[in-house]
Amino acid sequence: MAAFLLATFVAACGATADATPIRTDAADASTGPTDPSATSLPGITPTDLPDPGPTELPPSEAPITEAPSASADAGSAAACSGTPENRDFFAAVADAVSWPVYCPVLPDGWFVDSGQYRLAGGAWMEVGFQGPGGARLDLREGAICTGDDCAPEGTDLGAADFGDLSGTLRDLGGGRYAVVVDPGASPSWSLVATGLSEADARSIAAELALVGG
Repeated sequence: MAAFLLATFVAACGATADATPIRTDAADASTGPTDPSATSLPGITPTDLPDPGPTELPPSEAPITEAPSASADAGSAAACSGTPENRDFFAAVADAVSWPVYCPVLPDGWFVDSGQYRLAGGAWMEVGFQGPGGARLDLREGAICTGDDCAPEGTDLGAADFGDLSGTLRDLGGGRYAVVVDPGASPSWSLVATGLSEADARSIAAELALVGG
């Protein structure tokens, strides 16, 4: 099966106060807690940054044509879908933070259209994917929102897996579903799927791979 992500569940829960939209070539790119000082990921690791500010993953122009095997020679992010740069992105975050990092394992037709992480303030990561038929996934992990108002508004549909974590599935309306783990805590995890069925949203969230696991 597949796994896809869409996490823009509360705009007010952005990780930085001076957030600005990610600029990509994708028409439906979402916005998130971005920062104007974001730099491109290739060739840059967190230890290269004198002040570990946001590090941005450039959009991938090539679609994901197959889900990589966990035995692939791609280090701790071998199971992650996407290009080598996409897997390097997840591996770099996992190496730099103290909380578990998860990545999607997706079927044909999905590609990365945005991605960034920041190490300051507890650290956070967000990655967006576009898929067939206008479907979209947004994944957010880490210190993405703290406080009592971080859970997305919607109908509680009960327990759902987020990789090997236990989360909650919510129907956000308009063909959007969110699987959240520990909303309001630091760290927390969120996957929002748009244009997918409840069953597909559950399946994608359950199949998220633990980077380095």
